[in-house]
Amino acid sequence: MKSYCTVLLQIIVVLPLLGCQQPSDRTSNNQTIPPPRLVHSVYFWLNNDISPQNRQRFFEHLNKLSEIPTVQNFLIGPPANTDKRDIIDNSYDLGIITTFASMADHDAYQVSDIHQALLKMAKPLIAKVNVYDISYK
Repeated sequence: MKSYCTVLLQIIVVLPLLGCQQPSDRTSNNQTIPPPRLVHSVYFWLNNDISPQNRQRFFEHLNKLSEIPTVQNFLIGPPANTDKRDIIDNSYDLGIITTFASMADHDAYQVSDIHQALLKMAKPLIAKVNVYDISYK
């Protein structure tokens, strides 16, 4: 009888705990998982005839993007001096990587005054732009 009561007690205690929450919505310590975050990578090919002054002005305006409140992280730089391989594209002049806590934060960045001013200033200097966005948890 004691064994039967122990098993019954375990069933009564354990069964309600199983399936209470979906694993995709909770972490191991029962905290809610934040919504997917976003990494926004942008690569710029500048016009061949750009002056050193305009190149520097473009770089300075790009750096101002880090001041937008929704930007969590901001990286800027030229292509790395990695070994040449067929799969590496280092033909761009300058790249930036920004991270955002949410898609809404990214969307606010896109319409911010700082971003809009950069677009206006940079348009005549840029030959090509590639954007790659990834979301992650």
